[in-house]
Amino acid sequence: MQGICKDPATKSLKNPSSSSFSSSSSLKNTRNLSSVTANSNNMMLKEHNKIKQAEESLRTIMYLSCWAPT
Repeated sequence: MQGICKDPATKSLKNPSSSSFSSSSSLKNTRNLSSVTANSNNMMLKEHNKIKQAEESLRTIMYLSCWAPT
């Protein structure tokens, strides 16, 4: 026995063609979000590498200032 669907939200879930979001726009939004996330991760990685390089340079200077002949 099938129940009658009175709630429009539930009805749209049962009938994908009546959904307000098309699958192509959802896919496009997912791709946009994915590219934003990838760009954000890439920027964070570059910043991390820049910080590590600065720390390594400081470590070298500190080592040389302590152990190099004066």
